[in-house]
Amino acid sequence: MQPMRTPRQAVTSEAWLDGLVVPTPSASPSVASSTFHMGSGVFDGLMAYRNGDHWHLHLARPHLERFCVGCRRMRLTHNWTPTDLEQGIRELLDRCPSTTHYIRPIAFRGAPEILLTPSESLPISVAMFGVPADRDVPAALRATLSPVQRVSSEAIPVRWKVCGAYANSFIAQTHAQEDGFDTAIFLDRAGRISEASVANVFFIGDEGLVTPHLRADVFPGLTRVLVLWLAEQLGVPVAVRDVDGTELDQFTGGFICSTLMEIKPLTVIDSVRFDTTSSPIFEAILSAFRDLTHERAPYPEELGDLPATDGAQSRRTFSSRS
Repeated sequence: MQPMRTPRQAVTSEAWLDGLVVPTPSASPSVASSTFHMGSGVFDGLMAYRNGDHWHLHLARPHLERFCVGCRRMRLTHNWTPTDLEQGIRELLDRCPSTTHYIRPIAFRGAPEILLTPSESLPISVAMFGVPADRDVPAALRATLSPVQRVSSEAIPVRWKVCGAYANSFIAQTHAQEDGFDTAIFLDRAGRISEASVANVFFIGDEGLVTPHLRADVFPGLTRVLVLWLAEQLGVPVAVRDVDGTELDQFTGGFICSTLMEIKPLTVIDSVRFDTTSSPIFEAILSAFRDLTHERAPYPEELGDLPATDGAQSRRTFSSRS
């Protein structure tokens, strides 16, 4: 069976750049940009769901807070607040077709200079563009344990989205697709399951819902946080623990989740087969998630330990309506 391929994505013809909506090519950095060469930019991503006659920005505030924290950590400090950026997204969406979009903010130094640590005097730009995106796609995925080890958070911090760190995901995903799978599952240096190429992973078994502990170099995704909250609301037992790569056959189901992918069931990881779509736990989580994104149910007012912070536990309002 051939892996599910993502078709070429057409980005919006216009982008938001430092407070102005401009033609997308005008927002590009120089070919000699240090950010471009060294992978030192920071990005994030959020969904702008089109619900009826309005845009619904899914978890906008924590996504944009996380983006701003990552920028500060990577010495890309800018003056745009999460509120400013959300307003910029709405300005951009006013010029987009009325369909669901994935929004990508990215910060970079666009001027020509290829030093490892660029001059502090170089301007820092923030750009945002959109990609039309499908929602509620039911396709199940086939995964494989990757021969590529998950990058250590002791080498490159995984709590925010540093562009260069995603070479790790690119290599793992390329291997998986060449071997006929849709996605890869990373192991960390201790042989523990970490995450998928660009998504968090959950398993279903006798314990209820199981997901790897963050210490396995796991990106603390916002969809992961939301799934954990939904499980609590639904009364589904949850175990957040180390998951060894040898214990996959103890689970009956599994799924991956991320902002763009939403929640996707897994049918296999290598030779281990799952019947995820028949699981009442999976059905309940998926239904509750879609109720939120379609605004048929209220979002939580606040959640703890959001990855948008600098590391300490905190609470942030999750809902963002328009």
